Amino acid sequence: MKKILLVLMLVIISTSVFAVPIAQDKYVNDYANIFSSAQISELRAIFTGVDSTTTAEMTLLTVDTVAPLDMFSYAQEVAENWKIGKADKDNGLLILYAKQENKIWVSTGYGLEGILPDSKLGRILDEMYVPARDTNNTAEGIILVAREYANVINQNADDVRSGQATPAHNVDFIFMLFVIMIFFMFPLIGFIGNIIFTPKCKKCNCRMKLVSTKYITEKEKGTFGIDHNVHYTIRIYRCSKCDCEVVKKTKSQRGGFIPIFIGGSRGGGFSGGGFGGGGFGGGGAGR
Repeated sequence: MKKILLVLMLVIISTSVFAVPIAQDKYVNDYANIFSSAQISELRAIFTGVDSTTTAEMTLLTVDTVAPLDMFSYAQEVAENWKIGKADKDNGLLILYAKQENKIWVSTGYGLEGILPDSKLGRILDEMYVPARDTNNTAEGIILVAREYANVINQNADDVRSGQATPAHNVDFIFMLFVIMIFFMFPLIGFIGNIIFTPKCKKCNCRMKLVSTKYITEKEKGTFGIDHNVHYTIRIYRCSKCDCEVVKKTKSQRGGFIPIFIGGSRGGGFSGGGFGGGGFGGGGAGR
């Protein structure tokens, strides 16, 4: 019990000390101070150009550390709270760099995943950022990948503006997978339920079969003095080996059901100003 309480306390402490940084600027927030003034101006010009040309919103955040979170979780918290990208297109891109960890993470809104999938994000990092980082030119490496991501977005400006940069084929695949799962799930549940809840014959221990189901009518309830707010079901099971029969009566309260909701939401309030209210779908890559 003491160990469980200790773990819970550590979780509470770790989550309480984390706060999403405030976006002082829409495009560049260099809290780790790794860029010169000229480099910040260069980055801001790149991001401003993308915004005005395509409506996509690119932003850069550097921090001393992402502790107690990892890079992915920290980036997701920032992206969802800042709401980078346009609300109707989810076309935001966040570049996060942590100084103490010396790591970078790039997250994209769902509206950019079609032109910048995780594999492409990672490949650009490998080709442009990693060599610069390994030669102690981290700031320049970040500028290189920022420019390349901007080039990809600008080259697909029409799709980004119209919201057609979303990977629709992934949506179709997920939907079809969901339909297939539902199609096979219900028969499987019925099969398992039949095994679990069908009684065994007390004489030969064989699994019995349901041969009859009868619902007690409202008239019969009145005759037998049964509560009208309760449904009664009579089920007759028969053993196929020795013909023994078992009668089971079950009841359930009338009305009342558990609604099933399928869907999700993207929340979080933006702590700065200027972003368009976009959402992120969890894609990204880091090095």
